[in-house]
Amino acid sequence: MFNNYSLALDYHENSKSPPQSRIFDPKLNYKIYPNTKAIPLAKFDMQSGSNDDFVRTLLSRRSTREFSQENISIKELGILLSLSFGLRHNVNETEF
Repeated sequence: MFNNYSLALDYHENSKSPPQSRIFDPKLNYKIYPNTKAIPLAKFDMQSGSNDDFVRTLLSRRSTREFSQENISIKELGILLSLSFGLRHNVNETEF
């Protein structure tokens, strides 16, 4: 007998808010888990600044992109999605 039970899916399904209690908020871009403990985290104060190397590194990061008007193939889309999400390699392995 094969068991299809998934703890992650079970938690996901049982942590949803009832549909009538959901209020649409366009600024809300994260999932709410109502049965979990919230942990307050420190926020960086941009006014105070910092000489911390870690903070300077984070603040200096930039990403730039150049986009083409060309379409990509289904094969390229599949490769893009498989390499941009999830486990790509095990840290104990030397090759991807």
